[in-house]
Amino acid sequence: MNQFNLIQYGYLGLLALMVFLGGQSVNAYIRSPSPPRHSVILISTFLLLVVLGGVFGFLWADKELQSSETKKSTAAIVQSEIAVARERLNASVKALYVARDKALEQSTYGGNLSSAQEVSRTRAKEITQMIEMQEARYEKELQNITNAFLSIDSKRDEKR
Repeated sequence: MNQFNLIQYGYLGLLALMVFLGGQSVNAYIRSPSPPRHSVILISTFLLLVVLGGVFGFLWADKELQSSETKKSTAAIVQSEIAVARERLNASVKALYVARDKALEQSTYGGNLSSAQEVSRTRAKEITQMIEMQEARYEKELQNITNAFLSIDSKRDEKR
């Protein structure tokens, strides 16, 4: 049972307590030997406030529960989208990292000619630029995910 369920059932309990106390007041009024006539209006008003307060409290707790569940599911969707994007990035740059490491190794290997080492250095720089481009694309994808969910959230707030 989460926090909002507890609040929701707490309001039900509060409503039951308020109705019980209101009933006890009415019962005491009826059993009194000489009840004052203007007390009927006061007791009726009290009972009406008790019932309305309980019902509106329950409805408010229910609305908060639905809002909380919506936020929780939205957060789970955002996390899964980010995880998928991260997996795509890792899959796309894994081979590039291996190729860059091999190029860097070849550029520092003393048995290679200096021209071959220079070609390997240039290749390593190009691969590094490709990795940076992939990471920039990943950052842009994360920003797009954020913007998509922010626009959904703002549209939902406009409906309220």
